[in-house]
Amino acid sequence: MTHQVRSRAISLAPSLLLIPFLLSPIAAAAACAVNGLDTVCNSASPNPWATPIGTGYVPGNDNQTVTVQNGATIATGDASAISLANNANITVQSGGTVSNNAVNSHGNYGTGANTIEFQDNGTLTVQAGGQVLSNGTQGIAEAVNIQGQGNVIINNGLIQAINADAIWFQNKVGGNTVINNETGVIQSPGSVIGSSGDAPIDFTNKGKVIGDIIFSGGDDIMRIYTGSSVTGTIDGGAGNNQLFLSGLGVDTLTGNIANFQTLIKTDTGTWTVNGILPDVQSAEVAGGTLILTGDNSTYTGQMLVDAAGTLQARAQSLPAAITDNGLVRFAQTDDGTYAGLLSGTGSIEKTGAGTLFLAPTATGGNTYSGGTLITQGTLNIAADNALGATTGGLTFNGGTLQLANDLDLAATRAISIGDNGGTIDTQQYSSTLSQGVTGTGSLTKLGSGVLTMNGVSTYGDTDVLAGTLAVGDAQHNLASTGTGTTTVAQGATLGGFGTVLGSVVNSGTIAAANALPAFSASSTGTFTIHGDLTNNNTINLAAASGVTGNVLNVSGNYVGGTNAQLIVNTVMNAGGAASNQFTDQLVIGGNASGSTTVTVRPSGLGALTAGDGIKVVQVNGTAAATTFHMLAPVQAGAYQYLLYQGGSGRPDDFYLRSSLNSVPVTPPVTPPVTPPVTPPVTPPVTPPVMPPVTPPVTPPVTPPVTPPVTPPVTPPVTPPTTPPVTPPTTPTTPTTPTTPTAPGAVVTPVTPIVSAGTPNTTSPATQPSVIAYRPAVIGYTMTPSLNLDYGFSIMNRLHERVGDVASLENAQGTYGNGVWGRIGGQSLNANSGDRFSADERTFFAQFGKDWTLSTNPAGGSTHAGVTVTIGSSSATFEDSARALNPTLTTATGSVETQAQSLGGYWTRYLKDGSYFDAVAQLTHYHNKYGDVYGGGASQNGVGTGLSGEVGKPLLIGSTSIAIEPQAQLMYQYLHLNGFNDGISPVSSTSSNALRGRAGFRIFKANLTNDTKSGTATPYFTADVLHDFLTPGNTSVDGAPFNSGLSKTWYEVGVGVTMSMGKASETYANVKYSRNIGGDYRQGVFGQVGYRYSW
Repeated sequence: MTHQVRSRAISLAPSLLLIPFLLSPIAAAAACAVNGLDTVCNSASPNPWATPIGTGYVPGNDNQTVTVQNGATIATGDASAISLANNANITVQSGGTVSNNAVNSHGNYGTGANTIEFQDNGTLTVQAGGQVLSNGTQGIAEAVNIQGQGNVIINNGLIQAINADAIWFQNKVGGNTVINNETGVIQSPGSVIGSSGDAPIDFTNKGKVIGDIIFSGGDDIMRIYTGSSVTGTIDGGAGNNQLFLSGLGVDTLTGNIANFQTLIKTDTGTWTVNGILPDVQSAEVAGGTLILTGDNSTYTGQMLVDAAGTLQARAQSLPAAITDNGLVRFAQTDDGTYAGLLSGTGSIEKTGAGTLFLAPTATGGNTYSGGTLITQGTLNIAADNALGATTGGLTFNGGTLQLANDLDLAATRAISIGDNGGTIDTQQYSSTLSQGVTGTGSLTKLGSGVLTMNGVSTYGDTDVLAGTLAVGDAQHNLASTGTGTTTVAQGATLGGFGTVLGSVVNSGTIAAANALPAFSASSTGTFTIHGDLTNNNTINLAAASGVTGNVLNVSGNYVGGTNAQLIVNTVMNAGGAASNQFTDQLVIGGNASGSTTVTVRPSGLGALTAGDGIKVVQVNGTAAATTFHMLAPVQAGAYQYLLYQGGSGRPDDFYLRSSLNSVPVTPPVTPPVTPPVTPPVTPPVTPPVMPPVTPPVTPPVTPPVTPPVTPPVTPPVTPPTTPPVTPPTTPTTPTTPTTPTAPGAVVTPVTPIVSAGTPNTTSPATQPSVIAYRPAVIGYTMTPSLNLDYGFSIMNRLHERVGDVASLENAQGTYGNGVWGRIGGQSLNANSGDRFSADERTFFAQFGKDWTLSTNPAGGSTHAGVTVTIGSSSATFEDSARALNPTLTTATGSVETQAQSLGGYWTRYLKDGSYFDAVAQLTHYHNKYGDVYGGGASQNGVGTGLSGEVGKPLLIGSTSIAIEPQAQLMYQYLHLNGFNDGISPVSSTSSNALRGRAGFRIFKANLTNDTKSGTATPYFTADVLHDFLTPGNTSVDGAPFNSGLSKTWYEVGVGVTMSMGKASETYANVKYSRNIGGDYRQGVFGQVGYRYSW
């Protein structure tokens, strides 16, 4: 609005005429009384007061005071109501009113008929309930017109203009002040203020402004307080203007604001600025909180936060550079990225449920030094310098720090956790905290990555919800977590080289030292839990490399809960002395309860354990025998290791032993050699009896035993100097004969077997220990003997192979070529010593072609032929000693054998029926093994055989029944290849076998039927067979075994050969066999054959 300014000389002329009137004393009855320079208007009549007070700028008219009291009204019409000069002091009290109704008067100052006007250094105070009103139609007649400078307007009531500005400033130099307090209202149809020049105005609004606030060209100040309002535009105009946001409450700056170069937030209240910062070149938060909601990403001015100030916004609303000497609060309700630079001595805080990506683009990152507080949501960083100076702390009180890269927080950055806790989300990355974490709250670990804590911490609980929390690496074994309870969720991992100060509830994995994948390249070590451990999942002490030596030390009690398991690496050796035990170990300071499975990842060759064996769990308190038990069999070399509770002076510890009963093996010592003592003996220690030895190695010495105890079983021993041991055999003493154990019987515990050259020193008072061989060993060691037996069975004897050719030819007088075939099967149950046994079923089909090489008219002929044989067998194996352990079955495994053979024979028949038969045979074997634990292996081999058989029939008296004595000698060489079954290597086996048979056949030849169309020759056989040679050794991981079958047995059988016409012959027989002394052997053999001759 343009305000009219007239020449002072013209505008003042009418006023000068009124000076004598205005300066004359006022009657005492008047409503406005003058007393010197003071004028007081009250509510007495006349009211309203219609005469102007003062004459404007007139010499001698300074320092006047006007007070309009409660109920008093000044209403002057088309003239100024109060018009004073310098140093005026005007007060409109509550209930007082000053008004006019200007139309066209120029007023005392020639600037219109303003309701109140004065010159310099004056003060206008409008109290609450007081009013200054410009009710006229004159557009240049303001409610208040300030003619000069240094003036102050304090409004607690109402300043209102109907058709003009509420307040106008005529001065062009100097400044004036307007204070619109909480109850004040300033109202006009346009701008509530106006200026004729560029003098500065300091405008404070604590109340209500109805209209615009438009400054002119001065360096103006606008102060807006919380709780105030401006209905229109606030325009600073030209000049360098300042906008102060002040007050103690909470408010929002609404409307359009323009042309303020400086924004300053003061006091302790909170101001929200909607929209962008308006033309601001410098913003300062001197006190309280300033909230920005618009997009200020293009703001290039200065943003300064003082020590008492807080700047709050989403990342999207903050300028690109902030000097933070107070607090910058990222109220991130949604996700946002702040890539600007934060500097200064202040701190930042993250609130809101969203994620703040703090990603400074400046080289060196942020430099603020006051620290970082995370109270809500997530703060995402890709580098430590996003958190400012390395001396700035990191405090959690409910929020999450999320890593966007592999990074380590500066060691000098203090980390603390408040009562509301804190979370570190590594995502897939790794991070190391070198410093300890302090505070009272709980720490939560999220993300699939690894968080390593190398400091000594004193915070509260720990929750590992995902990924890995490593407490101390190999160089920081003094590291610790907080003192509260640590919870490990399913799929998460806790471990390291340090200490958990409180108790642990584990539903994931606890991994000690280098069993933690992140530390797999480190050495072994100890992880400690100072409290109790409730384990509902996995304790993994087994390093991936297989090295041993990791320890989990639980100072309190241990409870094995749902799905609890312990995994250890162990070198499967003899154990015994601590210096010879190489294993991971769980050490429990208190009691152990519940149920935990133990998984052993074995290495080493296996051995008979000594002493207590190998300790894998130490319990300093008490534990039930079922607290720890094996999850899967542990096999190494030829041995199986089992878990037992109790050792020497340690009744609650758990040990691995390669024995089938829980009695520890007494460590071997070397006593002096004494002469054999005939049992029974009474000394506490039985002197050893030295059997024959094979220089330069002394074989095992077996102490005398007293019947009916089953003799000791001699196991394999470690090569290369140990001679083969034949398990299980029945050694004898000079005075006590051996008694074979019945098939399938439980073997009585036998004396411990130790390595060859080391005497057995088990005390008679000590229950002996029985070696535990792994199940597959029985099949590997017995199968060569079964293969040999198969080879002998298909060479067989003459009459069973080709039928009774001699009787047929004698009866028919013909000698021709022929073809033949037979199918047969055998069931064999056999023991090898007192422990191992096999149950075999064999089937074969053999086909032959023979040629008559020569005949003798007087009787007799010579034949030669070839054979082709295919066969298969299936055998199951048992180790009866395994019945000693209730967790085991005696069944150990099986073998499936496929065999293919080519052979040839030459047979000479004499006229009296005597014969000589020679056979040669070549066989290929394929053995497919399986054991009760699911293991398997395959093996190929080849065997060659030779047989020579003679027989001569003799008539019994004058009867037609003949007895035919027979003798046969068969030889085989068998070679089976070596293989590795995934647990240990199994050597090749080479055997030479020589089997003799002596017996007889009683038969009646060529019985005819009634029609004379066929003949039959029934017979009965009885034989004794003997194997002269011991089969070759089979070594399992260097431990040799020789599991031969019974050497001597008898066979009885019946058979018949029937001719059908002159060309066909059918033959069949069945036999039963049983051992004669020695190891148990029982078998049934049957076959049927057909021969056609021409």
